[in-house]
Amino acid sequence: MDVAAGVAQDAVGNDNAAATTFSVTNDTTAPVVTLGGPGAVFVNTFALSISATEDITGLAEGDFVVTGGSVVAASLSGSGDSYIVQIEPVLGQTVDVTLPAGAVQDIAGNPTTAASAYSVQAGSPESEFEANREAIIEIVQEDATRRLTNEMSANAEMIERGLERFIDSFQNPDTATRDIPFDVTGRVGGTYGEHLSTNGTVFGQRNLDSGALRTAMGQFDVAVDEDNSWAAQISGRLTYEFSITDDTRLGYFFGGSLSRGEIAGAFNGDTRSISGIVGGYGLTRLQENLFASGYVGVGYARTDLSFSNTTLALSGDYGAFSYYGGASLTGSIANPSGVEFRPQLAFDYGQTDIGVVGLQASAFGLTSPVSTDYGAVSILDMTVATEFIFPIDMQAGFASLSFEPQLICRRATGSVDEESCGGGLGLGLEGKTENGNTRYGIEVDVTEVSGIRQSAARLFFEAEF
Repeated sequence: MDVAAGVAQDAVGNDNAAATTFSVTNDTTAPVVTLGGPGAVFVNTFALSISATEDITGLAEGDFVVTGGSVVAASLSGSGDSYIVQIEPVLGQTVDVTLPAGAVQDIAGNPTTAASAYSVQAGSPESEFEANREAIIEIVQEDATRRLTNEMSANAEMIERGLERFIDSFQNPDTATRDIPFDVTGRVGGTYGEHLSTNGTVFGQRNLDSGALRTAMGQFDVAVDEDNSWAAQISGRLTYEFSITDDTRLGYFFGGSLSRGEIAGAFNGDTRSISGIVGGYGLTRLQENLFASGYVGVGYARTDLSFSNTTLALSGDYGAFSYYGGASLTGSIANPSGVEFRPQLAFDYGQTDIGVVGLQASAFGLTSPVSTDYGAVSILDMTVATEFIFPIDMQAGFASLSFEPQLICRRATGSVDEESCGGGLGLGLEGKTENGNTRYGIEVDVTEVSGIRQSAARLFFEAEF
């Protein structure tokens, strides 16, 4: 506002001098403050930025409201519309920082509105576990699936041995129930572009005075995956088998296994487990050339595992029950030339209930317990196969050549649910001495399921001594 000179006079007529200009700024807009900082998990003191839409005054360290951390003393710097203050976090907690409304004002005296809250997670074992939860679940489930596969393989080998012995008892009753003190078999297999595996068995058989048949067998397995993860297991089964009728035998079995493996990939580590299994089985001749088998079992495994990446390390142990079942129908048809056909339809199922597992997690120099539900894994295999057995005359003994085309369908649940079918072919050469005390042979199998090609070779030698 201005008053010009000479526009007014006093009582005696003197003109006024020019007035001093008077001005007032009309500012009624409240300044807006924004808080900013790191957007990812962190573990150290960090800088919190304070930006205003105009110059502000009166900002002090005590104006900030902090949870999960604290303002570092004498760390506030800046002026005008831009400031920085240092925040010390409490590791493992969420850091929240706010600047309440009216904490500071602009030059016109307008108080600020409440600043939008700033929030960030300070690094902790729990936060790292959450960030890697899906990968960790997959690792635990894949480890459980490998053991489940090994146990199913041991069960199938046990039943297959029993069925062969049962069929042979009708075809060669004088040698089928002989004592077999020792038997060794081996297997080497590879998956094209995926993994390498080996397994084998040891086997023995003894007729008891009560008429029962006692057998013992062991099996070993080694697998190497494309990411260099591997697992090795040795398992054993002891069976007691009884004749119920001329056409039916029942038995029960128990056994256990020891397993060790290594985990490679995004996480690296190792696993160890010990398990036991009990169950029962049956073998019966439905018709002259038609045989059936079936088994059920339950097992319990205790597993120790530890694995880590560059930030997070996990270790612990857990127990889990597994459930098994299988059944097959097998025909045995021989023509006058001695060629035998053995068509078979087989189902094998296994499931491991892992459930909630608690582990110790270490990260950022801290250790905390973490847990999650790892669910269950299961495998269901259906195999349709026909084995063709051709006799080979020998001067002292007997030999046979066989080949077996296969159709295999699998449904697996766990980290990834999968249903797939494929085919396979098995070739074998087996011989035994005239007195039946020694058996030997070689088998080669090639299968392709869901675009994955697998090949395997099995050598075995069985002798009585």
